[in-house]
Amino acid sequence: MLTFTFSWLALLVLLVSVLLPVITGFVTTRFTSGSKKAVVLALLSAITGFGTEVMNAVQNASTYDVFTGLVSAITVFIVAVAMYFGLWKPTGIAERAQDVGGIVK
Repeated sequence: MLTFTFSWLALLVLLVSVLLPVITGFVTTRFTSGSKKAVVLALLSAITGFGTEVMNAVQNASTYDVFTGLVSAITVFIVAVAMYFGLWKPTGIAERAQDVGGIVK
């Protein structure tokens, strides 16, 4: 048996995962160390992954699944890193985002 269930929440997580490197660029500067940028990206990924599971639990009136939140956070981080090196860095958008923002130095 095969089914296709569309989920706005899953689509939103995918979109956020793709945009997280740019969001990280907005809150960092060009002079922020790579390790600090990685920590910011990891924190934003964790917020996205665990937050998604919170929204899913509330939406479906079910219990919060920590493992699903953790897997989601890791997946968001992997997609965000892949998008950074595959799209945002080569096109220069990541660097331009750092020119705009600069909360974390």
